[in-house]
Parts: sequence; structure tokens; C-alpha cells
Amino acid sequence: MSFAAFVYVTFEMFAVGLITPMAQDLGVSEGQIGLLMSVYAGLVAVVTIPLMHVTRNVNRRYLLIGTLFFLIGGIVLQATATSYATLVAGRVTAAFTHGVFWSLVNPMAARIAPAGQTGKAVASVAIGST
Repeated sequence: MSFAAFVYVTFEMFAVGLITPMAQDLGVSEGQIGLLMSVYAGLVAVVTIPLMHVTRNVNRRYLLIGTLFFLIGGIVLQATATSYATLVAGRVTAAFTHGVFWSLVNPMAARIAPAGQTGKAVASVAIGST
């Protein structure tokens, strides 16, 4: 779970350092690439609570694994993007499950931790994200 947290945070942030090269490669402005950061954050804010409501009866283990598949899909789309639309699709794909992942990972780490080790389990996840 710690590694998954690392990957989610890395995916969310790495594009910030690549704004100029991505804009040049796709033939769009840096502003359009930068807009994807806001779109990502906005989507996370808008879809997390509805998605948690819709998936409230789904087994949490499978739901967490599902978020990772969506993240992988987003990474692949973004890494292979030859158009701005594909880049947007990659960011949107991952954004849909970002908040769901974060609402699941710490409670799951706490739940599977041995008695008296809850803090260490949650800290392990936090290490991945930092």
C-alpha cells in the first residue's frame, strides 16, 4: 500500500515538471498542459464523494485494486499520448479514482494491522506518499 501511495502521488505531481516538454511534444501551449493540473484536482473534488457512495457495497479490497488499474490505465494513456486529447484522457482516468484510493488506503492499512500496530501501518502508507 505504501508503494501504491508513492505511485499515486508521483503520477499526480510529475506532470508539473514536464509542462514545457509535454507542450512542445503535443504542439499545445504550456497553459493548456498546466490546466490539466486544475482539471485533475477539480475532478477529484467533484467525483470522490459520489463514487464512494456508489461503491459503498463493493468489497474494499477489490475496490482498492480497481483504483490501481485505473491509475495504471491513466499512466499508460499519458505516457503514450500523441495528442492533447489522449493526455487529457489519461489524467481524467486516474483522477476518477484518486480520492477513492485515498479514502480506502489508510483505513485498510489500519484494519489489517496487528493489534497495537495501527499507527505504524498508517505511517507506512504515509511514508510512500512522502
